[in-house]
Amino acid sequence: FYKESCKSQGYYAVFDGHCGNQAAIFCSNEFHRILFKHPLFCSDLQSAILETCKKVDDIFLKICRAKNINAGTTALGAIIRQNSLTVFGIGECQAVLSRYKSAMNMNKPHKPGRPDETKRVLDANGWITEEKELYMGRLHRMDLSDPLIVDKAKDVKWVTINRVCVEIALSRSIGDPDYQGFMCDDPFKTFFSWPANQN
Repeated sequence: FYKESCKSQGYYAVFDGHCGNQAAIFCSNEFHRILFKHPLFCSDLQSAILETCKKVDDIFLKICRAKNINAGTTALGAIIRQNSLTVFGIGECQAVLSRYKSAMNMNKPHKPGRPDETKRVLDANGWITEEKELYMGRLHRMDLSDPLIVDKAKDVKWVTINRVCVEIALSRSIGDPDYQGFMCDDPFKTFFSWPANQN
C-alpha cells in the first residue's frame, strides 16, 4: 500500500489476557500506537505488524521483569484498507469471516497440539501434555447421581487439550515471561489479505 491508502482505514483488535489482565490492558492501550508509528505501516503492512508484535512483546517483558508480572495475552486484529482486509493473530484465538451466508476461517490458531507448533516447542526444550475433558460447563455443580443428568452426559464428547509444560493451552503469546523460550522465537505466520472482490 502507498501513503494515499493510509488516509482511510479501520483497525480492530481483541486481546485476551491470562494470569492477570496486565498484558491485555497494555496491548489494548499501546499496540495500535506503536503500529501506526511504524515506518512501514503504509508501505508494507505485514512487516509493520510483525515487527510491532515483537516490539510490544519486548516492551511488555521488560515491564514483567521490573514489576514481577507473569501475565500474557493472545492477540487478534484486523486492518481494513480500501478493498483489503489484513488479519493477524497470536495464540489460540480464531477469526472467522462471514460472507454470502458462509463462514470462512481467517487464521490457524497457535495451539500446542498443532504439529508445527509441537515441533517448535519440543525444539526449544519444552514439552507438550495432553488432557481429555468433558466439554460441559459447570460440571462440578451437577448432581451426577441424577439419572437424567447422567443420561444427558452420555452425549457430551471428550475434548483434547494440549498444554505447554503442563500449564498453558497456547503456543504463542505476548508476555508470559516463563514460557518465552518456547513461544516467540520465530516469525508469526498469521497474515491474510482479502481483496473485497475475492470469490
